[in-house]
Amino acid sequence: MKYLVFGSLNIDRTYTVPHFVEAGETMSAAKMELFCGGKGFNQAVALARAGKEVYFAGAVGNDGGMLLEALAADGIHDQYIKRTNGASGHAVIQVDPKGQNCIIILPGANGEITEADVDAYFPLPEMSCVTEVCDHIPQYRDTLGRICRVAKQPGSYSFFIVDTGDVYRNMETGRRLNTILDGHGAHHVFVRGDAAYTKNGGHTSYYGNFDTIFC
Repeated sequence: MKYLVFGSLNIDRTYTVPHFVEAGETMSAAKMELFCGGKGFNQAVALARAGKEVYFAGAVGNDGGMLLEALAADGIHDQYIKRTNGASGHAVIQVDPKGQNCIIILPGANGEITEADVDAYFPLPEMSCVTEVCDHIPQYRDTLGRICRVAKQPGSYSFFIVDTGDVYRNMETGRRLNTILDGHGAHHVFVRGDAAYTKNGGHTSYYGNFDTIFC
């Protein structure tokens, strides 16, 4: 079985700081490190290192060489990655001495994904699709219905990785997502975190007819 991961590719700029910057404050960081990231990138690498044949669908800008090199190093196919003339997605991450972080995301090339691109990502039969669902890159959320439709091919399964901190913190967004996944026959939904089913100290369960796996 081949796997097509549809998700974000980010260059993470991680700053080690004594505390998170406050309004009006200028601070010196102890160090800055560059990493390849994005939820889609992380899922693709995990699948590849588990011995799966992985294809990546997404977008990078003209500064995305390190992302493409990192994917290639794990044997991940990149022919479905869109190249744009702008900047790749990136994250600015503050990390304090306790290991807590504070993150700013710029979608960059990730934000240039269209439904026409989605159509080009699914040419192969018997390929399972692993899709990132996050609210800070609206294009990934807004093309979800199209992804569900074209991913339903003979011998294929669709897997959706939902970051609850992004999507289900907004309950209306969560309900809309469930409607899309139910209506298009999603097979498995992996939910990270607990914001998806916690509301006002209680539990709100509005998951659909797909298999939901909390992780």
